[in-house]
Amino acid sequence: MEVQFFGEFLVDRWMITQTQLHEGLQLQNYRNIKFGQLAVERKQLTWDQVERIHDIQRVRDVYFADLAVCERLLTAYEARQILMLQRASHLYLGEALLELGYLSEDILDRELAIYHEENQQIFPDELCVSRMGIWRDMIHTGVDLTKKFLIRLTGPAVKVGKGVCMTRDTKAVEENKEFFSVVVGLRGDLVANYVLSLPWSEAREVASKFLKQDINDMTKAKVEEATKNICALACDHMARELKNNGANIMTESPILLPTPPRSSEGTETICFPIRLSHSVLDLRFMVYRA
Repeated sequence: MEVQFFGEFLVDRWMITQTQLHEGLQLQNYRNIKFGQLAVERKQLTWDQVERIHDIQRVRDVYFADLAVCERLLTAYEARQILMLQRASHLYLGEALLELGYLSEDILDRELAIYHEENQQIFPDELCVSRMGIWRDMIHTGVDLTKKFLIRLTGPAVKVGKGVCMTRDTKAVEENKEFFSVVVGLRGDLVANYVLSLPWSEAREVASKFLKQDINDMTKAKVEEATKNICALACDHMARELKNNGANIMTESPILLPTPPRSSEGTETICFPIRLSHSVLDLRFMVYRA
């Protein structure tokens, strides 16, 4: 399993752009003091000794501190002391992006949680879900149809990020009162939930285009009903496509929730960020193991 760097992870999920990542890395590089510089400031190494270690690093992939100890330029205790000082003032990439205003605290917390989940044990092919083929087909079809519906309603700027398997729900959508969720139950050869969470502001625009009415005429009730209808249509089309492939899937009536349903024991959840022109939606498939 290949581990992805956090910055690349954020770009893949359309949380930041490549330019914003570059700026974050530049700030991080500018602010973080190198081990050699700290050692020189503490008068434990000279710049000539630092360059000597750098020369060795060009041919050997070894940490600076380990080389300094191996070359007997520092004791293990001295190296540990410098490392402690270095870590105490270290600026992490997420903190740099936060400082630059490219991420908010709640989104950073959510993305870090998902990143750690993804880089542990939770790739889709490793999950113990019964009848994995049907589940995979359902997810691919559901994501594709949802994207197509959103493109029709909002234009071609819709982008779907990399799916992330999770063992628990993230907090950002749950704690944000500007979001709501629509849940459609899928029953038959598998038991699953289709869950779309989106901000009220974006739902209002989508609903106005779906109903072909002026956005100023969009009441809360109209927005809720239109969003439920959009999700129901996507799931009905998904069930029909799966039926053509030999699967027996039926859809339940959509329900509205203030937050996504929580994962419980015996469920697997995969989450896809969907970026529109002004916001990010959260699409989840919750599969109940037999």
